[in-house]
Amino acid sequence: MCLKRTLRVFGIFLFGFNAVLVADEPKPDVSPVLSQRGELIFADDFEAEQIRTEWVALHGTRWSVVDGTLKGEPSPQEYRQKQIAKGNKRHSGGTPSSRLVVPVDDCILQFRFRLTEGLKGAHFGFNDGTFKTGTGHVCRFTVSTNHGLSLQKDRNAKLEQDVDEVLATSSHNLQADKWYWMMLEVVGGQMAAQVSGSPVLKASHPRIDIRKDQINLPTRGGGVILYDNVRVWKALPRVEKKERQEEDEVEKEKRPDVVVIMADDMGYSDLGCFGGEIRTPNLDRLADSGLRYTNFYSENMCWVSRAALLTGIYHKTSMINNSIHPKCVTLPEALLASGYQTRMSGKWHLAGKPYRIFPNDRGYEEFYGILGGASSFFAPAFLTRNRKNVETEAYQDPEYYLTDAISREAARMILAAHDKQPLFLSVAYTAAHWPLHAKQADIKEYQGEYAIGWDKLRERRLAKMKELGIVKTNVSLSVRHSKVPAWDKETNQAWQQRRMEVYAAQVTSMDRGVGEIVRALKETGRLENTLILFTVDNGGCHVEYHPNRKGDFLPIKTRDGRLMRPGNIPQIMPGPEVTYQSYGFGWANLSNTPYRQFKQFDHEGGVRTPMIACWPNGISAQGRLVESVAHLIDLMPTVLEVTKTKIPATIQSGVPIPMDGQSIADSFSGKEVSAQRTLFFHHAKGRALRHGSWKLVSLSKKKWELYNLADDPVEEDNLADRLPEKVKELAAIWQSESQRLVKQAN
Repeated sequence: MCLKRTLRVFGIFLFGFNAVLVADEPKPDVSPVLSQRGELIFADDFEAEQIRTEWVALHGTRWSVVDGTLKGEPSPQEYRQKQIAKGNKRHSGGTPSSRLVVPVDDCILQFRFRLTEGLKGAHFGFNDGTFKTGTGHVCRFTVSTNHGLSLQKDRNAKLEQDVDEVLATSSHNLQADKWYWMMLEVVGGQMAAQVSGSPVLKASHPRIDIRKDQINLPTRGGGVILYDNVRVWKALPRVEKKERQEEDEVEKEKRPDVVVIMADDMGYSDLGCFGGEIRTPNLDRLADSGLRYTNFYSENMCWVSRAALLTGIYHKTSMINNSIHPKCVTLPEALLASGYQTRMSGKWHLAGKPYRIFPNDRGYEEFYGILGGASSFFAPAFLTRNRKNVETEAYQDPEYYLTDAISREAARMILAAHDKQPLFLSVAYTAAHWPLHAKQADIKEYQGEYAIGWDKLRERRLAKMKELGIVKTNVSLSVRHSKVPAWDKETNQAWQQRRMEVYAAQVTSMDRGVGEIVRALKETGRLENTLILFTVDNGGCHVEYHPNRKGDFLPIKTRDGRLMRPGNIPQIMPGPEVTYQSYGFGWANLSNTPYRQFKQFDHEGGVRTPMIACWPNGISAQGRLVESVAHLIDLMPTVLEVTKTKIPATIQSGVPIPMDGQSIADSFSGKEVSAQRTLFFHHAKGRALRHGSWKLVSLSKKKWELYNLADDPVEEDNLADRLPEKVKELAAIWQSESQRLVKQAN
């Protein structure tokens, strides 16, 4: 059942009690003081006008906050007229009906709370009223952190006046300042629910006054409570009896939750834990408690990497018409069929052209993010929630910043996830892809740090990488790119510094969001058994954004009506919404230290990317460096192995295309993963083959170059003219693999 429909089912009154219920965490810049009187603390007050029209309750009552409490008001006359036009005369005015008839799957009334004081032996349930569902439906009530109590009630939950019905018969010991979920679930295909008396969802304990410490399901009216952009209702897909039994078995096996985080256009050496000076404390902590893969590869551009990641198949097969091939099973599709909840927050970039294929079409139950490959960070184009365009969310919020929104939505998805099911979450940041947009406070933190220029910073990064063990001590820097001047010859140093300051601010903002995601996992008790994978879609991007470049990603005006000023123009400092710039050759050369070339190319600078794996319950010898060669195509088979998930033998479009990748799960326990890999590359301005330590590579359709990466990891000594037979051998393997991939796509 969709969220909107669920919102029309119930309204909630929330009353405070001696142990304070906090509806949800406030925005970062709001610091409410917990009331001594036990009042409900809202993150932010809101007015009735702020509630969206489509969220007005079926009953026709709207809620607003007045002096810290909720007040219900009749909906506008035009809403009642719409109901009359639909033939629903019961909504013609006066007293609204208390009977709701709506189609539902699993309708769940849910909210989150925490107490300022701990309680021992608390019971939860209903009292004082009757809540009835239609014949054959089930009420199920749960209070939980990670592992909740649940008691199933057949047909009706009937509660007589002054008689307490405790649905969760076991008592709970509630800790102070710990978040808990309270949920009432109604299971059915179509529900006729009637509320009479004054039913109360309540916490029962000798220290709690039942008359005050309650959450009312009002008999009249209904509404939506919206504050700090948080909804307190949730709809779950219908789960049949057999599937529920399978779900229980999955819970017993304690399969891990999985979070895959992908950054955008970020170089190999940018992260602190890979040698960079950019501050990434949260990712560094994941690396310290997990694994860093130093020979990990992506494809050379955004969308092809995403296709490879989500299918375990090289993009030459898995991507068709700018979307995923229908005969490829995606990772979320496989996990959804295996009992996982599947969510995505961030950049999709596999929607086809025109945009028509949503993440919801390829296995994700919930999606928030952009459909395309790039956008303004302040006013993103094609911002979408599931299948609905929500660009207005950014336009109406002067503080909106896409990286923060992606992080916030990802954390919300974790907090809202059903604790009885494992969770798969994809987080795909647009940072640090152009445009160079960042918040002023984040930019200020890097002011002056890049004054020494890219030459000295490349040297510093390489020294740090050697110290960390990311590269061997005998590795030298690749030659500075021909389009990058020596720093002391650069004529626009102030502008160049600002470009890198904004880029670094983008990365730090993303890292802060990773911290928010980790906190949500910890808060819900999921962190210890969550496999977190972090990587990047390709190397740093050299592209110099031209003032005349157009695209559906570029707004004409800012949200306040100013004409955009796009392009890498040295007289305009990047960062604010009105600008649209990139960081260019010089800084991309720094990002990809010590390697050659950039995004779009298949030399190491375009496809060698950082990868971090963290899983407290599943990774031994934490903090290790893994030198085994691996690729994005290996992540899907790895996740399938650790989650005990299998690809179906047949799918709607026929027999699924087999995966090209191989699991690297053995590396989690310290076992050696085969180093003798053959990896295929072909896209944009590059083509390549890695075969063992040999690398065959070329720029576009130019002559093949040959390198032995064991001796020459930065690809400076071209052996092609000296070893023509090796070139011929590897070129034949590349050609055969290319033909195979094209054939199976057809």
